[in-house]
Amino acid sequence: MRTTPEPEPLTTIETARVLMEAGRPEEAVAWYRSHLSENPGDSAATRELAIALLESGRFLDASAMIGYIYDRMPGLASEPLPESLWGYSPLRLRRCVTDAVRYANRAPSGNAWLTVAVLMQAQGLDTPALRMVERATEQGLSPAIADRMRLQLARQ
Repeated sequence: MRTTPEPEPLTTIETARVLMEAGRPEEAVAWYRSHLSENPGDSAATRELAIALLESGRFLDASAMIGYIYDRMPGLASEPLPESLWGYSPLRLRRCVTDAVRYANRAPSGNAWLTVAVLMQAQGLDTPALRMVERATEQGLSPAIADRMRLQLARQ
């Protein structure tokens, strides 16, 4: 009789991504942190952690992390966030954008508006995302980040 081998267990980052896709961002945060403690240079995971924090209602932490990782890795501007983070749900992504806009209006900063622009980019809304980059610039966003985002969003 032939037996089926046990599947390989998910890695830490795979578990974080499965939890995000399933709409469980609070749990995903711990898995992302665990992965990043072993892989501190993983910029994609850092950006995904920011989205998990955002969906968990931790807007200040999320926008600070987006600002940090885009400053550190400006090339992220050319890589829209994967739709899988929201379980391929346009409604869930739209809710995330709405929450981020509310936060940015209450506590305006370059990072808060950059977060909105990054989320709109994930939606494929490049023209509105460009307007959010301008708001971010008015609130002190680094010119290097703003220029990279403008360049990428104008290409679409």
